[in-house]
Amino acid sequence: MWYVNPLDQKRHYLINTDASYAHLRALALTVPTNALKTIKVAFAYPDAPTPAAQVNPVVTPAPVTQATGCLYSNPACSANQNCVNNACVSSTPVSGPVCGNGKIEGAEQCDGGDHCSSSCSWTTKYPAQSFNQPGGSSDYTVGIGDKIAIGDGINIRIDDITNFPSPNGTRVSYSIWGKDTGNACKLISASGEFWTSLADYKFREFADSFLELISVDGTKATIRQYYGNAARVRCDAIAGWKQSLACSLYPANDHYYVNNGYDSSFYYGAGDQLAAEYYADAFRNCSQAYLKKIPALAAITPIGRSYRQLYSALEDVNAYSTDYERVFISKSNFDPSSSDIAQKLSWISDGSCPMQENAIAHELAHLLFARTFLQGSYDSGTKTEWTDANAYQEPGSTTAQEGFAQYMTTFISKDSPSAAAKTSNDYWSAFCGKDRLLNAHPGDFYDFSKATDAQMTYKNIFDGSGYQANTYQAGYCFYKRIDDDCGDASLTDLLNKAIQYDGSTASHPTMFKYLSDSCGAAKVQSIMNDFGFDPALVTMTQKWPNTGFPNGLDQPGCLSD
Repeated sequence: MWYVNPLDQKRHYLINTDASYAHLRALALTVPTNALKTIKVAFAYPDAPTPAAQVNPVVTPAPVTQATGCLYSNPACSANQNCVNNACVSSTPVSGPVCGNGKIEGAEQCDGGDHCSSSCSWTTKYPAQSFNQPGGSSDYTVGIGDKIAIGDGINIRIDDITNFPSPNGTRVSYSIWGKDTGNACKLISASGEFWTSLADYKFREFADSFLELISVDGTKATIRQYYGNAARVRCDAIAGWKQSLACSLYPANDHYYVNNGYDSSFYYGAGDQLAAEYYADAFRNCSQAYLKKIPALAAITPIGRSYRQLYSALEDVNAYSTDYERVFISKSNFDPSSSDIAQKLSWISDGSCPMQENAIAHELAHLLFARTFLQGSYDSGTKTEWTDANAYQEPGSTTAQEGFAQYMTTFISKDSPSAAAKTSNDYWSAFCGKDRLLNAHPGDFYDFSKATDAQMTYKNIFDGSGYQANTYQAGYCFYKRIDDDCGDASLTDLLNKAIQYDGSTASHPTMFKYLSDSCGAAKVQSIMNDFGFDPALVTMTQKWPNTGFPNGLDQPGCLSD
């Protein structure tokens, strides 16, 4: 039997049962067969007959009991009700929080995301692993060219031992080398130093060992290497004011860590685990943001381990600190009672790189480009791209690398709809004038009200004559100017060239030559003029590291297999 639903105006086939007849009688609905053929079929049931020709038999319906319920009424229910199981029920949404609807309601801490439980509260997701390595120490007597393994496929090489007629005593210079996972020897750092009479330079901390200069005798130096918990004990004893950061590298027996496959995050107590997981995942998310914007970064093969190490500092420090594979983070950032870990977890619940804490993307830029020419200085004959009044001691210490790292946070997020990204990018861009910095935020942390006009010009800042830490802003404005004048494609080409020479000591053109080729000589000349660079740099070559060491740093310095 066919039945036309008055609500959707479609016909439905009803099985020939008493209930079907009762339904129709209750509605008192009939339709001629010819008219029925003009109505669209809602669903062709396999046993549905084709409507026959019009026949008008006289049928006397048998008396039936009136069917009840919303299935047998028209309209079925009121406007705010639905017919469910032949009964009208309220369609008003259930009041109170509903876990799983993607909205944080009531007492819910979260509603979705990796760290959100089925009851909508924040929860850990990685197994906590404890650190327990007693360790020990070994002594090495080394001369120029000798190497000491410092763990994880990395070694130092002694490059110079020189006695200076100064209170600082004898300087022992070394470079840091490592083999990547493709077994290629890469230069990691060129300017490491020990000094016999400078307390802060009598030791050096690495991720897997702590080195202390014991003595120098002529052309030989004795260096003691501590590892495991012994490294922490010795570091605590002699690191002085650097202890809160330097000694954070060496976990004690109460130290734990989590690993998400990309980063290991070290922390001190069980209550800090959520924060450790936040930082591990935030660095992972930002890494993916960099790879999306700069795909060539995938070609940089890690040194030794395939993951970075993130450390909770021993004390509260107003900074992050980074070298080639490590990041230090203030202990207060791990404290769930003071750092609002729940809010931070919400920043990354959708896989985002958190621009609300853009220091993460900043430090990650240092890590990703640590062995490229954008993070150091080079040999360009008698001129260098970045200069330093104390270059004979600390080559390349005044560079645009901090500003580069800060601009990279803008570069990977400037197309993001994130309000936090826009706020950060607007804040930093406000510093940038044509040939000098602007005091864009007086009264803020970066207040340059006391700087002279000369200290605000880009040329003087890059010559080492700026004001306080305004190399950060000047470097940011330099790379912003490249991006503004030349476009993303030209800046990406420069980044790709840097990646190509990752860890290489080979001579190659300067960044200004690369930019001239991709952007045009006239635009690049204008940038160089405003930022105080010698036009001759376009035709020079560069090499990492720069001059200043008697031993040939152009020769690979990795330990043999």
